[in-house]
Amino acid sequence: MSLMIEYLMPQEERDKISQTFYKIDLNNDGKISKAELYQQYLARSGDQNQAKQEVDKIFSQLDINENQFLDFNEFLIASCNKKALFKEENLRNFFNKLDRNHSKQISANELKIFFYNTNLSSSDWQQVIHLGEKKQELNNKISYQEFVSLLTENE
Repeated sequence: MSLMIEYLMPQEERDKISQTFYKIDLNNDGKISKAELYQQYLARSGDQNQAKQEVDKIFSQLDINENQFLDFNEFLIASCNKKALFKEENLRNFFNKLDRNHSKQISANELKIFFYNTNLSSSDWQQVIHLGEKKQELNNKISYQEFVSLLTENE
């Protein structure tokens, strides 16, 4: 999802989200703590209980890596206009960018090209591929429909 945002989100939208992120990141460490977000909600609502509940709810939904901070990618994913991002044309273009050999399916090797900065092992890559596979179609590749399903299943 973050790679898709990088390729498809207009720079203006990314800049606005970045400005908001750094207004909340009071100590400028590149991540938002519960305390920083709590301060923002408390200033707006004036209600300590409501602010705490809202911050807990946000962290339970957005803290993907469960490190008790919201990093910029987590914030960006939560803040982007998913309806615009998930337009058929965008999904198709991004899928085609990943499908380098034009086989109409994405292999683990094709994903590795785009995610070269990660420390995933070969077995980890196979697990990523299996996320998108239908039970009747275990071919170590992700089809376009599986790709769309993976990206939109929680939306």
